[in-house]
Amino acid sequence: MKYVNNYSIISDVLCINTHHLTADNKALILALRVKKHWNVDKMILEFPNNQWKRQKLYYLVQKIDQTGSAARLSGSGRPRTISPYLIDGAINQWAKRLMTVTQAQGGHMEHRQK
Repeated sequence: MKYVNNYSIISDVLCINTHHLTADNKALILALRVKKHWNVDKMILEFPNNQWKRQKLYYLVQKIDQTGSAARLSGSGRPRTISPYLIDGAINQWAKRLMTVTQAQGGHMEHRQK
């Protein structure tokens, strides 16, 4: 099964993944939780066509209860780029280790590369 955005391809048939929580769904869940104090089970019973996953709703409701918002925090998640200083430092550290290991074995780097 291949996934492309909100769609899945199952044996050459394109299916919509309706259990995906969109921004509109998150806004609806936020309003229901804050204003009407609905729990996860009531949301699933009231909106059976959305096919929301129960665990996703539990996590989202817990986040709403803790922060008061359904939005992601800025800067959360995996960083998109690595600092060039971090890369240079890692390469220099690796080169120093390689030199120490080859000298400890009694050879030169050129001779050890086979």
